[in-house]
Amino acid sequence: GLALYESDCLSFIPESLGDLPRLLISDPRGPHAILREVSLGADLLTIPFVGDSSDAGIALDFTFPAPPRSADEREPLALGIDMWSSEYAKDTSPLREGCQCYACRRHHRAYFNHLLAAKEMAAWALLQMHNFHTMDLFFQGVRESIQRGSFEQDVEAFNRTYASTL
Repeated sequence: GLALYESDCLSFIPESLGDLPRLLISDPRGPHAILREVSLGADLLTIPFVGDSSDAGIALDFTFPAPPRSADEREPLALGIDMWSSEYAKDTSPLREGCQCYACRRHHRAYFNHLLAAKEMAAWALLQMHNFHTMDLFFQGVRESIQRGSFEQDVEAFNRTYASTL
């Protein structure tokens, strides 16, 4: 395979090397950047923002393709939930409704808020589990979208639906 450090390099790969897997060792700042890099031809990516989000107490909260929205919903959806916020101190819902990760099946938002406030290491470990599960589902959605031939349209819908930054 090929290891590249900049997504701009993807366009310079000679046709004779086009079938090799392309690992992009970059620092995408969120899912929008990942989708851009995939559209340029990256096959494998490093995604340090997952660990950064967990370290900051943020539970990732996005799906690909984006969920359908009504025409009157204009405000972009957040890409994550700040579990430090006191609004979650008594919230017994999971990090993301319907999520089947260990953290969401076993714990609720109030527990995460408590763990973060108490500086318990379990908070970051559980957030990491959830955030990697979110990314697994995101990449599964990307692969399925490419197979269906709807990747470009799905990226446009994702960009309209979600805020551009974490």
